[in-house]
Amino acid sequence: MSQRVGNISDRVLARTASAALRGAACTGMRREWDNGEIDVEAARTRQEAWSAAADLLAVCHGCDVVARCLLWAELERYTGVAGGQVLANGKPRRAPVAANRRLGADRELAASA
Repeated sequence: MSQRVGNISDRVLARTASAALRGAACTGMRREWDNGEIDVEAARTRQEAWSAAADLLAVCHGCDVVARCLLWAELERYTGVAGGQVLANGKPRRAPVAANRRLGADRELAASA
């Protein structure tokens, strides 16, 4: 079911956001991305899911359009890895405690560089 944001359908917004993803770091990686997401979905625990997503998240980390990708994923209610997040129906899945610590350390390292 389509929802509305102001006077604009979320489907229209999602198509617009999708068009803005040209130049994404994952372009041309469909097979690798699909296989990675299959591994994420097959994981039995949050730790396994985030471990399976690590390579995909690394691609997101270096992407110039990551914010637009996340907007698209939220509007499309995407399940998988997009916009630097592991998502379920467009909402971020909680990372296991160890992953949160690692992400925080990565952000501190990037800020100090």
